Amino acid sequence: KLGLTVKENKQIFQIDQLFPCLICNLPNADCKTEGRLLPVINSKNVILGYVHSNCSFWSSEVYDVKGDGKLRNVDKAILAGRSIACSKCGKYGATLRCCEPGCNRVYHFRCLLPEKGGKAADDDLDIEKGAFLKNGKTYCPQHSTHADPRLTLADGPTKVLRR
Repeated sequence: KLGLTVKENKQIFQIDQLFPCLICNLPNADCKTEGRLLPVINSKNVILGYVHSNCSFWSSEVYDVKGDGKLRNVDKAILAGRSIACSKCGKYGATLRCCEPGCNRVYHFRCLLPEKGGKAADDDLDIEKGAFLKNGKTYCPQHSTHADPRLTLADGPTKVLRR
């Protein structure tokens, strides 16, 4: 957290609650599952905005170079999210593509997670969730059974992994 506060109309807000994620467009105050906000910095070292750690890390366009701690192609994920609607909720900002060949489903991070007490995403399928793999790829709920069990994160994406 930035630890700064803004006082307006007798309400106090944390600064990081005011910034929406540039990928999913949700403000950080609403996003416990999406992770903390990471700054998006241009080549002149200017902060352009923020992205949630899980929205960026799990985006199909994004990768990291082992050892340097920087996520690459976040700008491509931001641009993709502006024009791609989620296969579950229909809102823009979806960047997690199913890696099954021929599947066109794309999700927000939170929409690919299992729902509490209900079915997940598509077509009244009785499958609870998509699959998150150790290599950073994802499968939609319809194709989650196609994921290699040796690569599947059995408990879901509980922490950000290196790819």
